[in-house]
Amino acid sequence: MAWAGKGFDHIFRRYEPRKVSAREGGATVDADLQYVWRESGEVGDTSAVVIELGIRDGLVSSWELTEIEGLHEI
Repeated sequence: MAWAGKGFDHIFRRYEPRKVSAREGGATVDADLQYVWRESGEVGDTSAVVIELGIRDGLVSSWELTEIEGLHEI
C-alpha cells in the first residue's frame, strides 16, 4: 500500500467500519479501507485494516492504522 500515501484527483480514500469495540483508553475499529473512483463512486480496491483510537477528554488523541493482511503499520 505504498502508493496509498500519494494524492490522486480521480480517487479518494474512505474507511468503512465493520466492528467497533471499546477498550480501556479508547476503541478498536475493524474496517475496510476503500479507494473509490470520484466520478462513479465505484470502489476500486479494498484492504482490511485495524484502527486503534486513543480517546482522552472525549476527543480522539491518537490514531494507529494497521493493515491486517501483512500487519503493516501505515
